[in-house]
Amino acid sequence: MNHLDELKEQDRVWKERRMVSGHGAQDGSARDPDYKALIVFIGGPIKHWWDENWMSPEHLRYDEWRTKTEEACIAASFLVYKPYTAWKGTWNEEAQAVNDTVIGVIDVFIDLTPPGVPSKGTTEERKLAKDLGVEIFNFPPSLYPNLDENWMNHLITFLKTKADQKNGALIYG
Repeated sequence: MNHLDELKEQDRVWKERRMVSGHGAQDGSARDPDYKALIVFIGGPIKHWWDENWMSPEHLRYDEWRTKTEEACIAASFLVYKPYTAWKGTWNEEAQAVNDTVIGVIDVFIDLTPPGVPSKGTTEERKLAKDLGVEIFNFPPSLYPNLDENWMNHLITFLKTKADQKNGALIYG
């Protein structure tokens, strides 16, 4: 596939996937003015995909999984922070301070890093989250795409329990 065709295919795939997440933060106060949305950080490798891994089958699967995770969290009324789209343009490590600051207010850190994929930034963000007492949820792409919906349901059930706890619900185990 030539570069132009590759870009067209990339655009087609990504337009198809981004249905909910293209919108910014939403006002949930109509539902319950006292409700505090769960704040979720979706972390995972970024730089790893910038080279020959770009548009590889692994990259496409990772992007699909990340998009499904993001869409499921937004549809469940959580507030989602995504470092991979927080900035546009050429990366500068000084901007990492923004991600680090966000970690100070999140409720859950979802780590999408696939096994064996290097992710130095995510590793450092995880350490900071752990030091701050933030719950970390490992959620790498499923090896079985036909089970994605089941895995997303498990994730959202877990996160809704966390949201209920944040909003004062008594959870008995």
